[in-house]
Amino acid sequence: MATGVRNALIVITSSDGKTEVYRQVTSRLHNDIRMPDGSHGKQFIIKAAFLKHMDDEPRFGNEPTFSMPLTTEDLAAALDQQHHAEFEAQMQEVERQRQEIDRLHAELKAKNN
Repeated sequence: MATGVRNALIVITSSDGKTEVYRQVTSRLHNDIRMPDGSHGKQFIIKAAFLKHMDDEPRFGNEPTFSMPLTTEDLAAALDQQHHAEFEAQMQEVERQRQEIDRLHAELKAKNN
């Protein structure tokens, strides 16, 4: 870090680089960053610029990409949704088979009359 640097500008954008989700100028070496709700399971780009003065033009270095991991609740909800979708598919198949059985019974009844 260059001499006289007292602040860092931290910017986090969505992975497309267009939507800014976090921006803060800080003088602290370690920061707690609170990501907005709905960030879990998505990718972001983070960049930082070191500033001697608050009004310096930021010069960003590399821009690593990172992912916010899914929470246990997110994983449980996804599993629940998957089970619900599988159950719905099974119910549709059972209904299709019931209709086929009804059709075959009707055909058999018509042949016997």
